[in-house]
Amino acid sequence: MEMYRFRQMIARRPAGPCGFRSMNLRGTHNAWNSTPMTCSADAGVWEVKVTFSGTANHAFKFDVHGDWNTNYGDNERDDIGDPFGNDIAVSAGAGQYEVTFNGRSRAYTIITAETPACRFPSLKLRGTHNGWDVTPMTCNDGKWQANVEFRGAPDKRFKFDIHGDWSDNYGDNEGDFVGDSFGLDIMITQGPGSYGITFDDVSRAYTVTKQ
Repeated sequence: MEMYRFRQMIARRPAGPCGFRSMNLRGTHNAWNSTPMTCSADAGVWEVKVTFSGTANHAFKFDVHGDWNTNYGDNERDDIGDPFGNDIAVSAGAGQYEVTFNGRSRAYTIITAETPACRFPSLKLRGTHNGWDVTPMTCNDGKWQANVEFRGAPDKRFKFDIHGDWSDNYGDNEGDFVGDSFGLDIMITQGPGSYGITFDDVSRAYTVTKQ
């Protein structure tokens, strides 16, 4: 009995200013996998920036542990999370968003994130890491960024695609880390692993950093 009470006290112990010890965003932006959110202790909310693109019906849910055991949707569309509620639709369509969730009040916000420093309307990474499908990149500090895993085939490579339809894309003909319009595939030379990739849409300079 004493051990049971002790466990109950642990389970009810406050998890800091954000209410939970972790929070994840799962939706169409990541094929319903988990994107970890960050606790802003000053504001007492969980927050994350994500890009919704590639599907007609954008939606998401908040998942505490990333295993669906404790998750929040919204049944009444009142911007308050409901346990195991309906998927939350992103009515404004494709784009970059800042999403927040208050772990105590369950109130959430979806705000279009401004990216004035990037000139392209969007940018996608396409290569052997995703079967030449589209991995949306995010504009941070004037550069497009993405973290991806290259595994499997020895000839790992990729290109940058603005609209995700190959109508305007960049490779590299000279191997000088400057994108060329409709250029050759960019090769991954450091073997399989996780890579951070950036692209400056003004200078067309890019970086490939193994992490």
